[in-house]
Amino acid sequence: MNNNINLLDFKSKINTTRSDTKQRNLRIIAISLLFIVSVFSAIILILVALSPLPQLKKQQKIASFNLSLAQADIIKLALVKDRVSSIKLILDKRRYYDRTLETLQSKLPSGVVIENISIKQNNMSFTLSSNSLLLLDNFLNTITNPDESGKEYSNIVLNKLGNKESENNFSLDISMKTL
Repeated sequence: MNNNINLLDFKSKINTTRSDTKQRNLRIIAISLLFIVSVFSAIILILVALSPLPQLKKQQKIASFNLSLAQADIIKLALVKDRVSSIKLILDKRRYYDRTLETLQSKLPSGVVIENISIKQNNMSFTLSSNSLLLLDNFLNTITNPDESGKEYSNIVLNKLGNKESENNFSLDISMKTL
C-alpha cells in the first residue's frame, strides 16, 4: 500500500495542534480575565455597600431639609444681629447723665426741690425751688467747690434767681456743661 493515500497530512496535524493550543491559551486567558473582573466588581460592590457614603447622603439630605426649614429663623437672627450692632454703636456714642444727676442730687439739701430739668447735647439746665435762700446758697457753694464737684460738669452759670411771694418760695435757674 501506498502511504500517499492518507488524506490528512502529518504536517497539517501539527498545524492544527498548534492552533488548538493557541485557542486553549486564549480561552484560559479570557476566562481568567473574566474571573478577575468579576472578583473586582464583587469587591467594589461590597466596599460600596459597607461604606458610609449612603449614610452621608442621607445625613446631607436631612441637613439640607433642616436648613431650609430654619432659613426664616436664620434671616431673623441676622436681622436682630444687625440691629443689635447698630444699637451698640448708638449707645457707645450716647452721653450718660445719670451719674451727673446723682452727684447733684446727693449735694441737694433737704429743703431744696428740683422742679425742672432740661438736657440739650452736653448742656444741662434745671430749676430749683426752696423756701430758704440759705439752702439755695449752700447748694450753689457745694456744686461750685472744685474739690467736691468732680469731673462730671463745668461752667456753672446762674441764669435766674426769682421769688414767688404768693407761695413764699424762691426759685433758681442754673445751667452747666456736662463732661
